[in-house]
This record gives sequence, structure tokens and C-alpha cells, in this order.
Amino acid sequence: MGCSGSKEVDEKELRKIKSDFKETKVAKFDDFFKSAAQMLENAEKIREGLQDAREDGQELTDTWKLKNYEYTDVVRVLFWSLSANAKGNIKGTKVGVMEEAPFVHLDYFDGLLIETREVADSFESFLKSVTEGPKAIVEIVDGLQKTLDQGNQLKDTLKDDLKNSGLNPLDQAKAGGAFGSNLAKLAKEIPKVKTLAPLVQEAAKDVKALVPKFKEIYNTCDEVGAKAYKEGNIKPKPIFEHYHPGEKKTQAEIEAEKKAEEEKKGAKKAKKDEKKKDEKKKDEKKKDEKKPEEKK
Repeated sequence: MGCSGSKEVDEKELRKIKSDFKETKVAKFDDFFKSAAQMLENAEKIREGLQDAREDGQELTDTWKLKNYEYTDVVRVLFWSLSANAKGNIKGTKVGVMEEAPFVHLDYFDGLLIETREVADSFESFLKSVTEGPKAIVEIVDGLQKTLDQGNQLKDTLKDDLKNSGLNPLDQAKAGGAFGSNLAKLAKEIPKVKTLAPLVQEAAKDVKALVPKFKEIYNTCDEVGAKAYKEGNIKPKPIFEHYHPGEKKTQAEIEAEKKAEEEKKGAKKAKKDEKKKDEKKKDEKKKDEKKPEEKK
């Protein structure tokens, strides 16, 4: 597994946009949070394409091993692989490059390997985010902010709505707790969505500038693809290993990066543990302050 793949799972989890709201069993509230969840899910799809898909492309092609990596390296290995899977004749498939969005048309064909399909899927996911994302993310941010404002207004009538819900007192209490938890989650996830807006706008500009490179990669990919097919190297990783001319990291450099990541992970964990200890001490102190008579 490469350095980009050895990042902590919890770090990837942290950047995910969550949309799993609790059920309140009050139709008015559940419909409200269902609408919010849909917007958050749409934002997460954009984030996945923008961030996860790019990293997946690196891992699936081993291009993370390059000293001077660029995303076009993933695209290059993808098209070499598509060509090799098509017996060195990509023009014989429906795969093509266009001037306008989505810029690349990828098509399944006989002989296409699952490993190549996985790279193609990650590339399509990335392109979808950068072509459709800039407009969509603005609308999502605006919609979520309005939804949060509406949620804060719903708090004003929360008690009355719960009383009139037909739920028993225990379920009313649970519904109130779920409402508060959901609203807090919504407020927490919105800043994550807002950070995507400038990122996806910038990525869209970068991709538009790369379209001429996509054309060059497509037009020349059979040169490597035919050779790879003839020599039996038709999967993305072997194709990268045998035919990519870029300077690759040494094993010592890879080990050094891995060690640095592990140290970084250890430092983060230590900091997190220290924070938990501090919070525990504060909670204990508050409990002690609430019980002055017991101390006597």
C-alpha cells in the first residue's frame, strides 16, 4: 500500500460530510431533516469526487510513487491501460476526449479489466465533481444555510409541536433530544460544505487548462498501450511500473515517508488523548463544585 493509502482511516472519516440524522417520529421534523440530509449527501458526492477519487486514482495506478506527481499521471496510466485492454487500439473503442464538459467519454468494452475500470470510475467521479460541482455547491451552501435558519426557528415552537405530536411523554423527550442532536449536527456539517466551494471552483479551472493534455494523452496512448498488450502488462500498476518515464521514489524514501506519517499519527493521537484528559478533569471539577455539601 502506498503512502497516500496509509493515511489514517479516522482522518478520512473526519472530512466526510455526515447526513445520518436521528428519527424523531414527528413527521414535521423528520421531513425537515430528510431535506437537509439530501443536500448534505449531494455535497458529500462532490467531496468524494474532488478528494477521495483523486487519491483513489493515485493508489490504483501506483503513481504516488513518483517524485513529482501530477494528476495527469493518473490519467496517462489510465489511457495506457485502456489502450492495452483494447489490444493497443483505443480508437476501436468508444472512449474519447471532448472540448467541453465532461471532457472525456469512458465506455466499457470487451476486454476491459476490473482494475482499469476502477481507475476509470475514479476519474469519472473526479470529472463529475469539477464539472457539475461549482454551480451545485453554491446552491447547496445557500440551501443548507436557509435550512439551518429554519431549524433555529423551529426550536421556538418545539415544545408545543411535541405536545401536539400524539407521542407519549417518553417519546416526546426522545424526539426533543433527537431534534437538538440533529440540529447540532447540521450546524457542524455546514462549515465542511462551505470549504468545498473554493476548492471545487479552483479544480474546475485546473481541469479546463488540462483538456489539451487529455487530448495529447488520448492521441498517443496506443504507443504504450500496444507495447504493454504485446508484453502482457495490461493492468494499471504494472503499466506504470514498466512504462512511466517519471523519476520514482526509492524504497528508502518510501519508508521514510511512511515513518513520518506514523509519527504524525502518533502525535495526533497523543494530542487527542491529552484533550480527553483535560475534558475529563474539567467535568470532574464541575461535579465537585456542584456538590459542596457532600465535601463537608
